Amino acid sequence: MSYANLDIMTYQFAAFDFGAAVADLEQGIMAPAGYENGRILDIGVMNITETFAGSTLVAAVKLGSTANGSQYAKLNVANTVAVAGSVFNTRGDTDAIIEADIVISDLTGSLLEVTLEEATGTPTGQAQAYVVIGWY
Repeated sequence: MSYANLDIMTYQFAAFDFGAAVADLEQGIMAPAGYENGRILDIGVMNITETFAGSTLVAAVKLGSTANGSQYAKLNVANTVAVAGSVFNTRGDTDAIIEADIVISDLTGSLLEVTLEEATGTPTGQAQAYVVIGWY
């Protein structure tokens, strides 16, 4: 495994209402052609327009496979993450990255699944999720 020459890509998703969504939103990141592996460098939410809260389940951004939706990462967006803190990422949830290395052949159709999980129990929170991956 070599991380010396990573091709770093940032994936941004449309604004999502983690508090008023009808259901979790599932999206995908297709591994670029010619790469066999990836390394998760960061995961977060940005452009926060509403303070996050959830008394039963906090909002989360998950990265995984078809078999395990949070196999690689699960960023729990802490309650009280506010608009003034326009970015919340792995510095705020230091154990968000569960397994940094992605083996593309382990993914169904080379697709990394991204799930924006809504908060529950009087939930609020609106932001854009993002993921930074170094492919090699």
